[in-house]
Amino acid sequence: MSLLRNSLLSPLREWIKEVVGPRGGVKAEIAGGATGSFFLKAVGMLLRFGVGVVLARLLGADGYGIYAYAMALVGLMQVPVQLGLPNLLVREVAAYREKGEWGLLRGLLARVNQGVASLAVLAGLGAFGATWVYAEVRGEPTWLPAFWVALFLIPLGSLSALRQATLRGLRHVILGQIPEFLARPALAFLGFLALYVGFGPQGVSPVSAVMVQVGGTAIAFLVGAWWLLRRIPEGVRRCAPEYETRVWARKALPFVALAGMGVINQRIDIVMLGLYYPDATVGIYQAVVVGGSLASFGLQAVNTTIAPQISRLWAAQDLVRLQRLATASARISAAVALPVVVVFAALGGPLLGLAFGSEFSAGALALTILAVGQLVSSSFGSVGGFLTMTQYAGLAMRGVGIAAGANVILNALLVPRFGMDGAAVATATSVALVNVILFFWVRRQVGISSSVLG
Repeated sequence: MSLLRNSLLSPLREWIKEVVGPRGGVKAEIAGGATGSFFLKAVGMLLRFGVGVVLARLLGADGYGIYAYAMALVGLMQVPVQLGLPNLLVREVAAYREKGEWGLLRGLLARVNQGVASLAVLAGLGAFGATWVYAEVRGEPTWLPAFWVALFLIPLGSLSALRQATLRGLRHVILGQIPEFLARPALAFLGFLALYVGFGPQGVSPVSAVMVQVGGTAIAFLVGAWWLLRRIPEGVRRCAPEYETRVWARKALPFVALAGMGVINQRIDIVMLGLYYPDATVGIYQAVVVGGSLASFGLQAVNTTIAPQISRLWAAQDLVRLQRLATASARISAAVALPVVVVFAALGGPLLGLAFGSEFSAGALALTILAVGQLVSSSFGSVGGFLTMTQYAGLAMRGVGIAAGANVILNALLVPRFGMDGAAVATATSVALVNVILFFWVRRQVGISSSVLG
């Protein structure tokens, strides 16, 4: 009991105290937004896990692999389309709102939406044309029909992300996260069940599964657009747009790099695996990725919650409380990840078989490897947040770039020989590498130790 109190309850009390702050010390809006974001993230992760389980059960390893590969390719394509602009919008919209610069706010929204919509159409048409020619010359790969349907996600998903980011910048933090973390996975879950009930097992295919995701994303886009129209400040509606396109483009560059390298780290293992192995192997590995994400829940939820507090304490140069927040956050993240790793190491195969189907038990070793990588990441704490929320976003970008490069190289070396276990080693190693690098940079530049050791 004393071990539990020292390892989890004490850090949790410390973390809550720093997030909520002393009475009157932090605006209720910030504390409420942080708490709501935490629970929204938790519900969203559970829904996505449920979607993965249902889809793997309905499609089997082969079909799930085709679906996962098509979605991974489209995910990579969204990076050059979105250009990191959702993150830029959160920051710039908030700044323009506080200053009352309504003309610049209207111009920013117009220019960003014009650019992303144009790039999305061009990217979709280009990808369709290129893969059509490829199919005519080399034959149609199994994933191509699902990929063609998934191309609709490029404009829908990208424009939806812009609306959600704008809502967050306007300080509707919870509202801005509901379409992504709640609406999309919930609609997908219901859509897959409706397909099964209405058409039976034969009605669920990789193509129909992607159609469900397209439909859910379209609804999330419409919901986000409606909420945004209702909450745009009146000053924005009445003023003429002002443009600082070159300034915005320059400010977006770090976000472009961070977003691109982040997606590479998340998707390259599946893409590389699909180049060398059959669809069933990709499907099993996708189930492993879904299961392994449970080990990272604590860190992801903490990252979302503490970002405003990092910025606030850094602005006040309150390094004592910043250190307490960092240590408590890392210990909570690690305390969530550790039991998941232990359970996966002991029962990974049976649990995969129980949740996804017996053929998915082959991913037991890969599941343990990915979970260990997430435990290492959690043990070093919110290193990226402590750099991006202070004044060292460039260092965060450099570290993520190193990890992305290492991830690509390791996948190219390990996947052909070791399959999904090699992909897991490559991903876990790159995750550990970036956290070690960023940990030392946080210690040197920010002046705190972000790890569980404090």
